[in-house]
Amino acid sequence: DAAFTRNLHVADQELAHQLTRNGGEPAAIATARADLFSQFWRDRGEAAIAQKDLAGSQRYLDQAKDLLTPGDRAAWSARLQDAVTNDKADQETRRILRLPVPGAPPVSASPVGAPSGGDASQAGAGPQGPASGGRISALETGPRPPDLLARLAEAEKIADPALRAQVKRNVSLATAREQVAYLANQRQLKAQAKQVVDGGGGFSAIPYDVWTGMDRAGKDALAAYALAGGQVTTDPLIF
Repeated sequence: DAAFTRNLHVADQELAHQLTRNGGEPAAIATARADLFSQFWRDRGEAAIAQKDLAGSQRYLDQAKDLLTPGDRAAWSARLQDAVTNDKADQETRRILRLPVPGAPPVSASPVGAPSGGDASQAGAGPQGPASGGRISALETGPRPPDLLARLAEAEKIADPALRAQVKRNVSLATAREQVAYLANQRQLKAQAKQVVDGGGGFSAIPYDVWTGMDRAGKDALAAYALAGGQVTTDPLIF
């Protein structure tokens, strides 16, 4: 653009004037000017990379290919290639992270078959409790944690080795963070559900968002906890 051309011209003239005034040899002056042109173009290309304008950086690289020193050309090309790979990796990572968890069933709208109230012993016990031995039909539903192995298997389909490796690193890190958040959320939901049961409420007294947000293990453990009259019979980390 005009500003870039003007700045380059001014810098070139100042450099040439200074070197000439200091008695520089013509060959040395020519080399210094060539280095200046190369550095100006490389700075422009790397600024475009920093702004995520990878197409613009490639365009500048093509325009300046005859003005770049071998070192600047190699360094610029390498950085641009890394940026392109990272951009593709980010896109593939986002695609894989949006995939549904394999085998995840739809979430039940409500604790179907649960009693509408009563004490903890009513929540799944005796003739007033849910069918199928006190278990409720919604026990078979609920969210599942992020599946790292399934995501890595999807990343393994990427043909380019460098891109595949970067995506696998990205997916592993993102999944680890999601799993930590998932477990923290499950602990909070299960604590809320247990509080309802301990307070004498039935399954239907559990708030909708708490119930549907609990995973199958949590619902199963809550049923066992209620059937045992509030005694922990499952993993104490769950209930």
